[in-house]
Amino acid sequence: MAADEFLENVRTIADLRHPNIEELVGCCVEHGQRLLVYKHFSEHTLDDMIHRGSSDAADPGNKFLWEARIAVALEAAKALEYLHDGDDGREGHVAVVHGHFRPEHVLVDGEARVRVSGCGLAPFAPPSVSGATTDWHDDALSYLGPPEEATTTEAATGRDVYCFGVVMLQLLTGRRPYDNARPRGERLLVPWAGARLHDLSALRRMADPRLRGTPVPVRSLSRFADIISRCVQREPEFRPAMAEVVQDLMGATEEARMADDCGELSPVPAEYELV
Repeated sequence: MAADEFLENVRTIADLRHPNIEELVGCCVEHGQRLLVYKHFSEHTLDDMIHRGSSDAADPGNKFLWEARIAVALEAAKALEYLHDGDDGREGHVAVVHGHFRPEHVLVDGEARVRVSGCGLAPFAPPSVSGATTDWHDDALSYLGPPEEATTTEAATGRDVYCFGVVMLQLLTGRRPYDNARPRGERLLVPWAGARLHDLSALRRMADPRLRGTPVPVRSLSRFADIISRCVQREPEFRPAMAEVVQDLMGATEEARMADDCGELSPVPAEYELV
């Protein structure tokens, strides 16, 4: 990438101003090296919280409770909505594609505040592997979804939505997108879980074991699963915009709160086994 193109992309990143996006404070181009400097926010990532048992940032009991999971998803969704639509969804806004949305790009601090890192870095990444040669048996490539060419901004933002759905699935199940240690039919998370997202009994059984015996409101859980199902649709045109995802997650959050107020929470039975 030429120096002028690099600096133009840096300007785009520097213009990103949102409470849920990591803040760029400077850059350095010297001795053939190009460095971006960000304001320190947190060493905790959502990947740590889901997969490494480090959930003390949002939940000192290390349970990573349901409401905390929805809250993290909602704040991360707001960041992607801002990237795609700008401050107010105004016409003429040039969408910024994240391009590599993963749990490790979601930073969570000690007060459970969320910031998404890596925003605007897609132009610096090497070309993605074509659909024809994609090896699905790889954790990173499991985020790519069905083979599709992200040749337009709309298609690229659709890829972000798919990736967000994969992250939500990890929040729900505690599983990685690809796990070679599991039985063959369960190794790829999206195909395995996708068939179960509209079956409440299966949904409860495949929930993260850390949620068992904790309050999980059924309506909120069902709405969360429905959002995932739409985000990971095979055809990009059937995936929702991030603005719609934000609204639905706000609804899931409200349902969780209302259920708590009304005593309608339905615990995930501890005796359930993962299928």
